[in-house]
Amino acid sequence: MKQETYTKEILMGKTKIYVIEPDLSEKEREKRLQELKRFILTISQEETSRKS
Repeated sequence: MKQETYTKEILMGKTKIYVIEPDLSEKEREKRLQELKRFILTISQEETSRKS
């Protein structure tokens, strides 16, 4: 069994959360970042239109 190494450890109360960063190519990383930016922009636009 392979021992996983984690990128980050988050402690919330008595619970530890281990974050394991995926091994991505630079192209895949950029693609995911662009998708995230579009998602954030969509939510922001929806919030702005709801407040109007």
